[in-house]
Amino acid sequence: MAAVSGDEWGKKQWKRKMDTVRKVVLLFVLFLVWTMTLFAQPAGSSKQTFTPRFRPVLQINPAAGPITIDGELDDPGWRSAARANHFVEIFPGDLTPPPIHIEAWLTYDENNLYLAFRIQDDPQKIRYSLRDRDQIFQDDFVGILLDPFGRGAWAYEIFANPLGIQADVLRSASTGEDPGFDLIFKSRGKITADGYQVEMAIPFRSLRFPNTEEQTWRMNLFVNHPRDSRRQYSWAAISRDDPCVLCQFGYLKGIRGVHSGRQVELLPALVSSQSSVISNSQDPESGLNHGAVHSEPSLNLKYGLSSTSVVDFTINPDFSQVEADADQVDVNTTFALF
Repeated sequence: MAAVSGDEWGKKQWKRKMDTVRKVVLLFVLFLVWTMTLFAQPAGSSKQTFTPRFRPVLQINPAAGPITIDGELDDPGWRSAARANHFVEIFPGDLTPPPIHIEAWLTYDENNLYLAFRIQDDPQKIRYSLRDRDQIFQDDFVGILLDPFGRGAWAYEIFANPLGIQADVLRSASTGEDPGFDLIFKSRGKITADGYQVEMAIPFRSLRFPNTEEQTWRMNLFVNHPRDSRRQYSWAAISRDDPCVLCQFGYLKGIRGVHSGRQVELLPALVSSQSSVISNSQDPESGLNHGAVHSEPSLNLKYGLSSTSVVDFTINPDFSQVEADADQVDVNTTFALF
């Protein structure tokens, strides 16, 4: 048996110690990496797991009780409301999570579609103003977009700012938005300690939709959030690669037993004229001889036969008011309306 010198034995002991140190250091490094991954995972995973919802579906139920449009969301009718809360930023962000919490409630009764928004945001930064209808588009505002026929051809856009001031347009896929459109609905808003809330009641008689027992509408919910830029949030994810925005709406289901109101529009008109000539052309002070007053009455009647058919009747029409012209009121003007 060969003898081992003291130097060789010391080297072996040193090597064993270094191997042990290396193993301990390696285990410590692995532990640090595992710990950092564990603590970093929730923050990172929340962004990774956010998935925009394309063409989502919301099933709503009848209101559990009465709802008063006063800006408060404590009415019994809201207890059964469906909740929509998975919103996505569509501008300037592209399908990213919104920086604020948004929740919308929807329910209905035989007369109205009810909509409420609860927005959690810094009350000091909320932009709102008491102004005329259709002048709120620089404010914070919320709203609903409805395509009752689901064809992607046109849609109602119904909005209100944090005070409940209203705005609405009729959007066409071919011609854009018509700001002259005005819908009859109720709205009220309120600034709260953690943001604002808005309540709306949209009468079914103000809308056109299919005459069926159960309705399936295309729908989107929208929030305007002007801060460093005009941020916009949508319930249905809207892809910038698809030029048809209306085709990307979600679905609103569950409305039963409601009926659209019949459109009745009566427009009487009276056109009168009178001519006068000077009594003595040589004497400017001679006064005027007034001729007879000639009057022509007329009547236009628009009647909705159904949600898809409208009939126009006219008697002795005032041609400035027929066909697709916007209604005009004329009193004592020199020239005819066009």
